[in-house]
Amino acid sequence: MSTEHEPVTPSEARAYEAKTRRELWIGLATLVGVVVLVIIAVMEARFRGGLDDPRPSAAMDATMKGVIDQLGPLPGDAREIVLTTRGERPARYEVVVRDGDGERLFELARGARTAGLIEHGARAGDAVNFRVELTIDRDGNLQGVYRPDRGVPVERYQQIAAAVLRDTFIAWHAHASHPAPEVEEQSRDVIHAGWDRVMD
Repeated sequence: MSTEHEPVTPSEARAYEAKTRRELWIGLATLVGVVVLVIIAVMEARFRGGLDDPRPSAAMDATMKGVIDQLGPLPGDAREIVLTTRGERPARYEVVVRDGDGERLFELARGARTAGLIEHGARAGDAVNFRVELTIDRDGNLQGVYRPDRGVPVERYQQIAAAVLRDTFIAWHAHASHPAPEVEEQSRDVIHAGWDRVMD
């Protein structure tokens, strides 16, 4: 076993011990610093994640209720309306209307570019990140939860959400007023004859 670097005098032993102790404290301080930074990063991520969770808002409820009152009444079995942003390229806003059993009654997707985008700042030209979940009871009372998008002014968020919801209800009423014609089951010959009649 080599003794080349081991202290051989009391003064060398004291110097060696001081150096070892200093390196130990530096290592411990570094470890504590890393642990503190990790804890801060995790807490910040959880805090930001909590901010992005859908939360109730009486002001948003009033905006959405105004649109529904203006374009209502809704079919009596509509109990849930969900507005989300789909991140495809190009992005689009999607509204799904469901009944009390969760069955889809109607859905509409609008391109974010035509419905409305963020206009200013670093995210100018991006879609608003929507997650709006509205529930409607049998008396027409509305309650919702909304995921904030802190990259867009709240007024713009409300404006676009209301516009997309308004377009959905207009399309819904148009669809209800002009249902697709019912066609009885036909044989292949009848189908071909029908096409021969209308095609030049």
